[in-house]
Amino acid sequence: MVNSGYFATAVLAMTLSSLVLEGWVLPVYLLTELILFDVMLILSGRARATNTNNNIGITDFFRFEWLSLAFFPMLSTRQEFGAGGAICSRFVCFRLVLGTLVSFYCASAGTGGINLESDTVLVLATVAAAMTVLGLTLVVVFSSDHNRWTFYKTKYTPMQYFDHYILDSPPLDFCFSSRDELIAHIIIGFNSYYWKGHYEEFQKWCLSLKIEDALFLNGNKVLDGVIALKGQNWESAFARIRYRFEYFQNEELGRKLKIHFDQILGDLAIRGADDEERKTRATKVLSGLKQKSQREDDVIATLLEEIERLKEEIEALRGDAN
Repeated sequence: MVNSGYFATAVLAMTLSSLVLEGWVLPVYLLTELILFDVMLILSGRARATNTNNNIGITDFFRFEWLSLAFFPMLSTRQEFGAGGAICSRFVCFRLVLGTLVSFYCASAGTGGINLESDTVLVLATVAAAMTVLGLTLVVVFSSDHNRWTFYKTKYTPMQYFDHYILDSPPLDFCFSSRDELIAHIIIGFNSYYWKGHYEEFQKWCLSLKIEDALFLNGNKVLDGVIALKGQNWESAFARIRYRFEYFQNEELGRKLKIHFDQILGDLAIRGADDEERKTRATKVLSGLKQKSQREDDVIATLLEEIERLKEEIEALRGDAN
């Protein structure tokens, strides 16, 4: 309901404005809106897209949050590491009101090349806006108390969000089972710009990793708790971590990380080979036990057949004696 109504409002307003207003109005407005949206993100501590590469790119300007909110009030954009609830809620309300007003204005000025009556356009715009408002109201009302504030309020910037989870050490949520999984996910999954305040701490964490840590329980496979690379191998994860640290342009640290990670990968390979050898030996032993058990079963079956044959002979002799 929410997405359908919001999408209908946006498409109807853009279509009518492109047909009724001057041709330059819509693209100039969208560009201006994008620039102002980027300025709001910068002022709120969100200057970079969270999961982009180290270098500034096109996605840092054409933000995913704006591209999605332009047509859909996607709930994921309200998170602290996205645009935040405050910006998202205000932008959605602004776009909804503006889209409805534009549709009303264009309907009163004429619907251009669309074969629709003005009254029909007014009804469509009103129904779409009403659906969106009703849907958003239901979503907020029936949300849990734990999540309701995220629809209209922002408590942290992404940097403060990471500080909260790393320094304040609240109970882990989502699918993290250890702080090692959380830190690995932050380093791999988020632009270094957002965790540069923990640069010293994270480099010490990387250089203190040992093959005995719970992070390597699955061998060379990354644990599911490291959401950014779950199911992949540690070779890919270590390469991504080293790339994230290149943001700080510390060649000495890059060399240390390469040596340390190569050592861990080598230990993982040895442990994997040892585990495979143990599995092979265990398989051979189990196979031998099964064969031995089968032979014993065959002997027992032969003995039982012999006993049955002897019973039959004894019965036959008794019958002859009688």
